[in-house]
Amino acid sequence: MRNDDNTKKSIYYKVVSLFSRCNKIMKIKRIYALVFALLLLLPVLVSATVVISYTYPTSITSKAPIAYLTQGENYQTANALGFIYAPESGNPSNIINDQTIYINTTAGAGTVYLLNVLEIVNNTGNNNIYPIVWINGTSSASFTLYWASSPMGFNGASVTGAANTGVTYGSTAASSGAISMSGEHYLYLTIVISGSVSGSGTLTVQYKAA
Repeated sequence: MRNDDNTKKSIYYKVVSLFSRCNKIMKIKRIYALVFALLLLLPVLVSATVVISYTYPTSITSKAPIAYLTQGENYQTANALGFIYAPESGNPSNIINDQTIYINTTAGAGTVYLLNVLEIVNNTGNNNIYPIVWINGTSSASFTLYWASSPMGFNGASVTGAANTGVTYGSTAASSGAISMSGEHYLYLTIVISGSVSGSGTLTVQYKAA
């Protein structure tokens, strides 16, 4: 009888052990299944966000520049004598981009002074905002440019009233540097050129609001 009891106990413990192992395996499988299910949900959780869409109509129209180059107070006289031609167009009337400015000299003359023939206008209309101007260029026919916030003059030997000592634009690129128009409505330009030169070049006027 003892042997039978021992055999029954042995079988019982084996069955219990087997159920225990099966239970652990089932728990592991449940964990794996849960992890797998979470992994499947992850893309949904990551991509699930709030999207709000608005539509805004836009409109682009032309606006007058903050500063522009135009004919100066002595342009009409110099033009009538055939020394300069720089037509204006647009609104406000100005010398537009890519418009060739024709400057003539007198053969045999030592120097030709074209006083205040061009000017730059401060068009911001705001005392707290003003243009910063750069005048850059090169020219195979060398000429010198002077500028001032009021009309310049001539004393019989040189330009008077200029804010600079003159920037010469020749075969090497030259620049006026930054010119502030703070508190100024006009920047007058005077061109000085020798009577023995001819050629062409490019003058670039750039503006920045400050």
